[in-house]
Amino acid sequence: EGVENRLLDERVLPTFLHDIGPILIPLILVSPTIYGLNGEDKEKNFETTTYIREYVLTLTKEESDEQIAKILRFHIRDIFGFVFVLQGDQDNTALQDACHNASQYLRRCVSDAHIEREGAKQAFLVLRRILMLHCKSFSVAGHGEMCLDPKLFIDGIKCVSKQLTKPSSDRPCAGFLEPAGSSLTECVVIVKYWLSKSLNAQQRENASGTFSLLCIILRESIEDHTIQSHELRFCLLSFISIILEPENSNVCPSILESLKSVLGVLFSASNLEHLAVDTTSTLHKLSLSLLQVHQNAYVSFYRICMATFNCFQFNQKTSRGLLNGIDDTENLEFTCNEQSQSINLLK
Repeated sequence: EGVENRLLDERVLPTFLHDIGPILIPLILVSPTIYGLNGEDKEKNFETTTYIREYVLTLTKEESDEQIAKILRFHIRDIFGFVFVLQGDQDNTALQDACHNASQYLRRCVSDAHIEREGAKQAFLVLRRILMLHCKSFSVAGHGEMCLDPKLFIDGIKCVSKQLTKPSSDRPCAGFLEPAGSSLTECVVIVKYWLSKSLNAQQRENASGTFSLLCIILRESIEDHTIQSHELRFCLLSFISIILEPENSNVCPSILESLKSVLGVLFSASNLEHLAVDTTSTLHKLSLSLLQVHQNAYVSFYRICMATFNCFQFNQKTSRGLLNGIDDTENLEFTCNEQSQSINLLK
């Protein structure tokens, strides 16, 4: 038993803490235990410092300020990913104060020069962390599960561009993703990857929700004329690949709703000339894909209706004793699963 406990302390626990560090460290800093910087609440100050020191001690076997600073430097992208999103919630002043205190605590432990340097290097990772937070539901102690407006995540991404980096794009009309070292194309690729790796319906729904968030950014980029034609074509092709994937049938309605909003902005008078014309061939492919989706939905609807009719016919014959033999039942092409689908359809 002593050997097992020692193995747990020496190997398993540090590995576990290292893996959950990107979530645990920011949550400790923005929890209600964060202290007042002027020392008003020494008890909370003690609690926050204790949590951080316990984490560092377990992970590094040391408890020095240098090790704390090292751990915080490593998690700069994770801390800013949380802070930039949560600080925009104007309706929750307690959460705003917690985010402010988290930033101040980070600056007490890590020099401003290092934060500025590492923030500029890791800006694209902060952006990716924000997308991950949107894809995964999370909660903050004392505030419950966070149901945040998509605008907060977009504002958080804009904060990355404004506060961590300096505009360096060669394009005079570049969007707010380029200064953060990323692009709409890269973000779409990442979210599509998360969607393809979803293991259950909830993960797939979360990933599709993040894709819808990118569609909001896409609409803004079209309206602001900050998107290039090749980026728009890639996004439209991404719609095609998503809606044609059979595994995405449950999230297809929300994806189509996002597509409708994007096309509505694209075909507006101000964008029709320079964008819609450049994407004519892609729009043609998209139209063919939508026809295919419609055909698949029609075939599926027809199959369920026929299964419902066969089920009804079978029940009628059974109740009246009109079945002549076993052959009649074998010719009825429906399964228990189809029968269940039929009942749901009728409801």
